[in-house]
Amino acid sequence: MIVHCIELGSFWWSRIPRDEFGNAIDEKIAFFNTTGFPRGGSGQKFKCCWDVPGVVRFDAGGFPRATTPKDFRNINIYVPEITERKGATRLFSPCIARRVVGIDRYMVGVRSSRYGEIDFDSQWRTENVRIVCASSLHHSQETLLLIPPDGAIQTSHGVFNIEWRGNRKSGRRAELVSARNSDDYTSYEKRGSIDGGE
Repeated sequence: MIVHCIELGSFWWSRIPRDEFGNAIDEKIAFFNTTGFPRGGSGQKFKCCWDVPGVVRFDAGGFPRATTPKDFRNINIYVPEITERKGATRLFSPCIARRVVGIDRYMVGVRSSRYGEIDFDSQWRTENVRIVCASSLHHSQETLLLIPPDGAIQTSHGVFNIEWRGNRKSGRRAELVSARNSDDYTSYEKRGSIDGGE
């Protein structure tokens, strides 16, 4: 499966294995991502506050240009499998994927401060929209989703879907945008397609 990363969760950490001499083993370094919220005044530490536990893992050897979390935005990644382990979703990516490929899913972090709150007890998603992980704290939400190209979600701010925007000068980027500004919005209403996805 090819996944385009629009934006991931807020909580990042890494695992750096070392050899007997204390040197980092570069090919075994891994980056991890999930949803979470800042802890303390510095904003450098995070806590998960999971409602739906899940972790995304990137093998650093497959992402030679990625050194900070921002380097994982707006790239295509290869995802050979998504598994469930100890009640948590595990999404693993060993390497970056070519830009000129078909995209199966978009991965996007949905923050209530920007997109509104999701009522998980409602029919808030179209078919095949999948939760990777979700956290909440003090009426704030952060949810990491996999959304198919024709998928949509409903929040307290309305219906949102994926669109490519921009031009040759600024570059085109995939974004989660209000479907009211999209030609697809009418079709979502007519089809009644905001329903309980898997």
